[in-house]
Amino acid sequence: MGHYPEPESQVNDLTKQARELKDEVFRLRVERDVLEKAAEVIKKEEGISLGSLTNREKTDVIDALRNRYRLKTLLSVLQMSKSSYFYQEAAMAAPDKYADVREKIRQAFDESSNRYGYRRIHAALRNESVTVS
Repeated sequence: MGHYPEPESQVNDLTKQARELKDEVFRLRVERDVLEKAAEVIKKEEGISLGSLTNREKTDVIDALRNRYRLKTLLSVLQMSKSSYFYQEAAMAAPDKYADVREKIRQAFDESSNRYGYRRIHAALRNESVTVS
C-alpha cells in the first residue's frame, strides 16, 4: 500500500505556495506599473529600461506611484537606495542657484538677435562682471 502525505501537510504546502504566488503577482504588478509610469513620466523614445534610468528619473517615477505603493517596495523595484531618493527629492526642491546667470545669458542671446555663440555670450557676461566658467 502506498503512503499518502497527511492532509494537514498538504494544506500547509498549498498555503505556502499560494502566499508565494501572491507575493510574486504583487511584485510583477508593481514592476509593470513602474514601467508604465516611467514611460509616461520620462517619455524616452528608445524605450524604458529600469537599469538605465537616472536617479532623478527614478525619483520622478517613485513620486508618481507613491500614493499606490509603499516607498520601500518602489525603492526595491527600482534598485535605488533610500538615501539617494531623499537626496534627489531635496535637490529637486532646492532653488536653481544659476537662475540669474541663465537669465543674463538669455538676455545677451536675445539682444544679439540670436546670433551670439558661447564665446561672445561669455564675453558679454564678463563685460557685466558676471563670472561663469
